[in-house]
Amino acid sequence: AFATRLTENDFVNVVSFGSDWNTLWNASERLSADKRKQLIQSIERMEANMGGTEMQEVIKWTLSQPTVYTADGAPLSRKIILLTDGDIANEQPVIDAVSTLRNSNTVLFTLGISHSVSHSLVRGVAKEGGGT
Repeated sequence: AFATRLTENDFVNVVSFGSDWNTLWNASERLSADKRKQLIQSIERMEANMGGTEMQEVIKWTLSQPTVYTADGAPLSRKIILLTDGDIANEQPVIDAVSTLRNSNTVLFTLGISHSVSHSLVRGVAKEGGGT
């Protein structure tokens, strides 16, 4: 349902992570009809079977992606949604990496989706990322 609410003016990417991580595309892509089809297929195939929850590097990579600009040079706001079902041993470096978002055009939202998820991580990342 989420992917069907996005418009052709939206830029999107999917980053899956566990012990390793990968992206749907090398960078966020404008959501053409073809890209929407690829996005939906990717989401439908997604499984939570990538091993442990190694989050720090994927967060750093995601936050380092360049800002996308409109044709007249205005930066587009960036919304990141972090879905996690895990617990990590060292939460603070992840929270610290997200704290760099202050005063930027990026907001990071979190959603913990299991009984074993680290609630302090989910809350800490949401607070530092300006999301919920």
